[in-house]
Amino acid sequence: MKRGQRGYGEPRSNLVSNREERTGKALSAFRMVDQDSSSLIGGLLIELASTEEIPELREVPQTHKVFSFDPRLIHKRFNAGFIAGAKFGQLQQRIKHSELIKTEGTIDDASLGALAIGGDRRTVLVGVVSEAVQNERAAFYSSLAQVGVTGFTLDGKIAGQRNNKVPQIKIAKFAAPVTKGDEPDVLDVVRVGLDVQIGLSGGKDQLMLGPLQIRAHQPTRKN
Repeated sequence: MKRGQRGYGEPRSNLVSNREERTGKALSAFRMVDQDSSSLIGGLLIELASTEEIPELREVPQTHKVFSFDPRLIHKRFNAGFIAGAKFGQLQQRIKHSELIKTEGTIDDASLGALAIGGDRRTVLVGVVSEAVQNERAAFYSSLAQVGVTGFTLDGKIAGQRNNKVPQIKIAKFAAPVTKGDEPDVLDVVRVGLDVQIGLSGGKDQLMLGPLQIRAHQPTRKN
């Protein structure tokens, strides 16, 4: 290596460390909705479509993730899209020692919230209301701010937002866009169906969320 090139004279260990820090890792953290509830939700949507009470469906998920930290925030909020390797280690320690992040066990205070049609006019979303999950999300955001990741605040919010929105799960995708005029009627049919279906199961809109799963991975670079 010639003088003037990056790394001239640096020990190999430093070069490896620097390369790892530049590469960084992406983060996601989620809990799975209990399978019984997911099956009831999926079965309801299929039944409503088969009786033509709602439009034709293209996709009906049979499992649902509730994100304590949603990886879709990565591209919008993280410096250069990733957490640098050194910061990721600091973040892991803060998460491990946070009193608000329950890394073991389930959450049983969750319930179904408001329904909405996504921006593509095809996707049906429903909020998942849980004080425990909201506290968990705030702890993740605060930890990110503490290690210097921009876009999050020390009091546990997304920068620029007054309050954190509840997480949403996708429960269906229609074959064709739903017009804004038809949206209220479609969502009303789904809402009534969910109230009946989940209620009959004895849950009264209650969901159990599985243990927290934290995933770290090397992000895929775009050319």
